[in-house]
Amino acid sequence: MLPGGHVEPDDQDLHAALIREVREECGAEPQIVGLLHVLSDEHRREHFYFARIQSWSEAERTGPEFDDPDRGEYRLEEVPLTVSALEAISLEPEQIAALLRSAAAGGTDLAALADQTQ
Repeated sequence: MLPGGHVEPDDQDLHAALIREVREECGAEPQIVGLLHVLSDEHRREHFYFARIQSWSEAERTGPEFDDPDRGEYRLEEVPLTVSALEAISLEPEQIAALLRSAAAGGTDLAALADQTQ
């Protein structure tokens, strides 16, 4: 899953921001494996981490998107890491979608792709 967000002033670092975002958006405690990929251009930098989540709770999600009914409905859905399952969903950004599809097609464990020095 790809929760999105940013580093807030209370976050100590990217690791803390990732944990907070997963808690807010998924109601889960992530086990961060490592950095998967960084996308950057002259305006922004996005860090994509690989993390394992044992379970989540829709009832425990606290992000601001859940407080505003005008933002729509956000449902958690488990998607198998197979090429057909990944192609069946709208996954953005395309560079990350391609990385995940390629790993699934090659039978690569995503944890092996992550920089496990985190």
